[in-house]
Amino acid sequence: MPSDTVTTRVSRDTKSLIKKLSSEQGISEGDVIAQQFAKTPPDKIGPLARGSTKEQGVIYISSATGNIYKSPRITINKIRELLQNPYIVSKLEKRTITYFPERVKIEALDPKQNVDPDVTKIMQNMCEAEDVRFSERIIQGDNDSFCYGIGIQNPVWTRTNGRIILKKLRHLPSWSFDTRPAGRESTETWSSLLPGIILGADGTPEYWQRKNSTSTDTEQITNVMIIKDPKDESLAGDSDLIPLVSTIEMIKFVLNTEMQVINRVGAPIFFIKITNPRSAEDPACDGVSDVDFATLIIKNASKDNAYVLRDNMDVTPVPFDPKKNNLATEETLKQIIDDYFSISNQISKDGNYIGGSAIPEFQLLLQAIKGRNNW
Repeated sequence: MPSDTVTTRVSRDTKSLIKKLSSEQGISEGDVIAQQFAKTPPDKIGPLARGSTKEQGVIYISSATGNIYKSPRITINKIRELLQNPYIVSKLEKRTITYFPERVKIEALDPKQNVDPDVTKIMQNMCEAEDVRFSERIIQGDNDSFCYGIGIQNPVWTRTNGRIILKKLRHLPSWSFDTRPAGRESTETWSSLLPGIILGADGTPEYWQRKNSTSTDTEQITNVMIIKDPKDESLAGDSDLIPLVSTIEMIKFVLNTEMQVINRVGAPIFFIKITNPRSAEDPACDGVSDVDFATLIIKNASKDNAYVLRDNMDVTPVPFDPKKNNLATEETLKQIIDDYFSISNQISKDGNYIGGSAIPEFQLLLQAIKGRNNW
């Protein structure tokens, strides 16, 4: 037969307290224990007893958003992105016109350094052929060398009527050498922009090109002609656009900031001040807390939406001066780019020339152009 009693183990001090209460109240020890279990626990204990359930104080909900300038990471994709910038494109076009104002002049000289008209005609026909277009390839090679550090061409030769003739001169995009070949013994990267250009086991340069724009599979190109500034010591050359990446990013940042200024004129930044914010459970909030309601107002604030603030909310505007001239900073940054591309600035001489003539400076300009064309 099951028993209606249970055995409870308690400490000696608890046992003494139970006996004391039993004696004082004139009830059994079991009734004393039953009374303790029947009591309703207090509603406010610990933090609850100190009024910590009440939201008090003032908070601010802001509509402010913005961007900050971060120095960009230099990659081949960043260089290619730079080449889509209209300001850089215009500078490169002017540079090309300055260095290559005319088509390449091709002449063949005999042993006495006299022009041989027959051989000259053959050479001109070869260089102007549809699949060669020598003048255009020179410009492409120079542009690739300036932008990526190196220009790469694939010359295809053939023998015709006893003569060795350049049949094709194919332009290979420098950026397509941006993938390191898999399975190579050496792990050294010779160019952070063009890791597909490496030194082989025998110490000679190797050129590994991506097979297509969406694949990382590479193919070694063995028949290459490279165009590289002789001053560049690195294996794949040095891009002259790298110093301009940060400047262009700064210009973009300044223009974005100016657009924000224009936006702020029509949509000023403001704060909603909430005094003693209430939770969604408060009967006066209709299921939406004060913080959520203020956030809703800020997200949807416009001329087409009107909201009534709650009794514990106030709008606090932020002082804003739309007259700051951000475009002056842009002009300063553009001047840096102008000076970087300017040949005349690189060779100009401070002070006056003899007789006030600019002819010596013009001669220096022609000499600089000729020096570039020589290599």
